[in-house]
Amino acid sequence: MIFHKQIALHVYDKIFAFSPNIRLEEPEKRMTGRHLNEFTQLDIEMKDASRDEIMSLGEDMLIYVIKNIIEKDPDILSALRRNLNCLAKPFERIAYKDAFEEYGEDFENVLSKKFKEPFWLIDIPLEHREFYDREDPNRPGVLLDMDLIYPKGFGEAISGGEREFELDRIIARIGKKHQTVEQFKWYVDFVERFGLFKSAGFGIGIERFVQFVTGAKSIENVTIFPKIPGRFSPL
Repeated sequence: MIFHKQIALHVYDKIFAFSPNIRLEEPEKRMTGRHLNEFTQLDIEMKDASRDEIMSLGEDMLIYVIKNIIEKDPDILSALRRNLNCLAKPFERIAYKDAFEEYGEDFENVLSKKFKEPFWLIDIPLEHREFYDREDPNRPGVLLDMDLIYPKGFGEAISGGEREFELDRIIARIGKKHQTVEQFKWYVDFVERFGLFKSAGFGIGIERFVQFVTGAKSIENVTIFPKIPGRFSPL
């Protein structure tokens, strides 16, 4: 979807799309209550945007929706025994490296359970993301990426950041991921012929957002046909 969003910026300066996604998660993730193999994502991309700008947009969106739910649907929240807090920006930011050093490999889950408000993980190491995520020109090995994490154990909400848009950097990054240009030939050919714009964007999973709002213990309770990792359900 990120490739398509970058290309769509040749027509629109700002885009959004509700896109179906397939992610073949490891079978052990069936126990998290937060993972699906099929889910719907709201994808957003903005031409000439920075990471800070797209993070601010993400905060505004979450604050707006949560505020409206609290004001307009208090009876539903009461029936669900769900107490949502009004949010305020800016959300706290934590560097990936600092979180890893303090809490170890499971730092995302630890911090999600510890925090009472959403927070950002920023500066993701290059090896943990794909070649299209932009490497900071001033800090080699650090990506201009971010993840928004829900509090109280609900996990990742938003993932995104700035994109690589210069052909030489894209090709170099493909090499760093031990992939080949041939694997992404149509994309590289497009970039070579038409170019890309500087941009930033993110995706937010709809089912997990509904899970957070409702306080559901399992994500399978907020979607009609849940495809849970590692589970086979014959018709």
